[in-house]
Amino acid sequence: MSKKNKEILISIFVTILVFGFIFVYYDATKNSNTANTSHSYRLNANWEIFLDGHNYENADLDVVVPKQRKNRSVLSMVTTIPEDVDIKNPVLKIYTVNSGYEVYCDYNTLIKHYGILNVATRRIVGSGYSYINLPDDYAGKTLRIRLYVNEDNAFTSITPPEIYDGNYLIRDFVMENIFEIAVNLFLFVFGMSVLPISLYYSTVNKKFIKLVFVSFFSIFISLWSICEYDIITLFTYNIEVKPYLEYISMCLWALFVLLYFKEGIKDAPIFMKGLFWFTLFSQIIYMIVSAVLQIFNIVHFPKMLFGEHIIVILICLNMIIDTVYGIRSHKHKNKVIVIGLIVFISITVSDVVRFNFEKYVFTDQVFNYISLMYIGALFFVMIQITDFCKDISVAISDDMRKSALKEMAYKDPLTQIGNRRKCDEEFTKLDASNKVVGIICFDLNNLKKTNDIEGHEKGDLLIRSFAEVLDKTFGKGGLVCRMGGDEFTVIFPNMKGIDIDKLFDNLKENIQKKNEDVPGLNISTAYGFCDNSVNREWKSMDVYKEADKRMYEHKMSMKMQRM
Repeated sequence: MSKKNKEILISIFVTILVFGFIFVYYDATKNSNTANTSHSYRLNANWEIFLDGHNYENADLDVVVPKQRKNRSVLSMVTTIPEDVDIKNPVLKIYTVNSGYEVYCDYNTLIKHYGILNVATRRIVGSGYSYINLPDDYAGKTLRIRLYVNEDNAFTSITPPEIYDGNYLIRDFVMENIFEIAVNLFLFVFGMSVLPISLYYSTVNKKFIKLVFVSFFSIFISLWSICEYDIITLFTYNIEVKPYLEYISMCLWALFVLLYFKEGIKDAPIFMKGLFWFTLFSQIIYMIVSAVLQIFNIVHFPKMLFGEHIIVILICLNMIIDTVYGIRSHKHKNKVIVIGLIVFISITVSDVVRFNFEKYVFTDQVFNYISLMYIGALFFVMIQITDFCKDISVAISDDMRKSALKEMAYKDPLTQIGNRRKCDEEFTKLDASNKVVGIICFDLNNLKKTNDIEGHEKGDLLIRSFAEVLDKTFGKGGLVCRMGGDEFTVIFPNMKGIDIDKLFDNLKENIQKKNEDVPGLNISTAYGFCDNSVNREWKSMDVYKEADKRMYEHKMSMKMQRM
């Protein structure tokens, strides 16, 4: 079987596994919602409900759907707590949606109220769980709850209240939502950990900008999902916080998942670019408009949710078109990436459509919406990180190869010091400098004689040994280069602080030591030094020519002394 076919089979298997898990988990979650524990009692039956002139007697909250269509409605619901309920440390757990409330025990004894002033002044109320302490003698008493609705279509069903043992309340909530908590905390911690690293490296390599977007996406979709599953209850009991965090995080994760695909439209057809920029500007403008309307208390975030869902569908459309275009143009070579995109898009579209149908179309059914988007997000993030790591490893390999080729182009292969090309490049840089430049030219004596008599191996040893001496003597403040054959050059980009006479004394000592350490080695050199301190109009090449001239004069002088 070919490698390509293996990748496709693995992708199909992973997809089936993910969707199988989703459906099994969804079914199990639905069933668990109706399960009672020994630590709680679910008050779902025998309610009398009064809403907008409609009365519902002996209502079962798992079945009955109150007809609430407009804001400013007041829903009153009454039941009698059975005598045989025996829950210790009783806490009433109720779930409200965009509504203030009053809770009475023994019919007229007010034990908790929330959001009444917000409703009166038309300010946002929020949604989520509230926990209300009940008196110890609650059994057999009348429980009355009044909901003051603050938004149109605030709810299509009522979540049955529960009496809970306060000692087990948080523990049971965590156990019931352990998978959601684990996944979303992982997404959040992952995003927060990777974000600073990716931000730093994105200034060095533009490829890391995609990792920045993935990090932001991971953070904000985890925050959105934490609100969606009311995991935020573990961090705050203030339900007014939830609509702000939920809506803003949804807008931001949608924005960053769209930005992730920005790079892919560079060479795309004009219609793809147009759709992308239209969606991007729509998202940004809608976020700004939503914030302004909320700040001035004109329209609250929950009312803006439908419009944001339309933009999310547009974003998914962008992702679908980008994926199809990538496949057709052979840009998406990794089949697992394509599968990952399909999984995330499918779950996202399914969630958005399902939510709006259950809330606005099937209003005669109990609202039982459970989002699975965080599972798609986890799959999307992990697939993208895997692909990104692969891209980065390829990019690093390319950079290392380019660096090695560049190093080879500027290094002398025999001595591993700079070559003539490196020297010429340095001359060009020095001409743009305003500093005093110094250059020493060297000629290695007796190289031809060594090659002719003792062989080229001994000649290469002589060249390498001399290069080592030069690098040891001048390497800290200067650039040592081999110009070719027996010619060497040392360039000082800045003569400030350089004691050239002391360096020449060190050179003589180092040559003597090297000759002593290597038997039969006889390093001898002629040199000439020049800098442009006398004539600042001189270019680097002028300094080099003068140094070369002085080196030649020194060489002639050494020959005369031997005669």
